[in-house]
Amino acid sequence: MIQIPWGHNIVLMDKIANPEERKWYIEKSAQNGWSRNVLVHQIESGLYQRQVLHFWGISII
Repeated sequence: MIQIPWGHNIVLMDKIANPEERKWYIEKSAQNGWSRNVLVHQIESGLYQRQVLHFWGISII
């Protein structure tokens, strides 16, 4: 089980509705040692959409 700081969980619950996207951000945050501010930046800049959805060729428009 991946553990992230409680503040990260609050950010994810507040900003991400999709469970798969939330799980992806948890994994990336733990792997890369993101601070809460970096996590917020990555969410707001659409990192999941750019990396995961683009990789699978899914349009977000």
